[in-house]
Amino acid sequence: MVLGKYGDIRDDSESLYFHETSIPETPEGFPYVGILYTSYGASNTYREYRIYLTEPELRQVALIKLPVDGDDWPKIEGFYIEDGQFLIDTLTTKGTPVGSCNACQNWNIERFVLSEEGVTSVFLGQAEGADFDLIQ
Repeated sequence: MVLGKYGDIRDDSESLYFHETSIPETPEGFPYVGILYTSYGASNTYREYRIYLTEPELRQVALIKLPVDGDDWPKIEGFYIEDGQFLIDTLTTKGTPVGSCNACQNWNIERFVLSEEGVTSVFLGQAEGADFDLIQ
């Protein structure tokens, strides 16, 4: 469900303008509300999820930057359940040399587990068992 488009959403705390906001698909039983904020650039798209608990009151529990979704690589799903835990994969430049341009940048996957306390990093590196390499 799209909540807004083309610069009508602004986060004054960081002076960010978002082109689009939407509610993403999440696994069945996902106990949170997630809002996806997107900004489109000339050579890159910036995305972040803000994850909220709604009971007993509305409270943000996580801010997840650069989530991976099926549009990027079909074998990485974004939010998913594994061993009863809600996980999300993100792209990160942690552990990689700084690229001189977006196309030159190397990327790793950082996997987070979501809980009421926030997110905890549980993996950093190349995608496990994938038949592709994120290093360009």
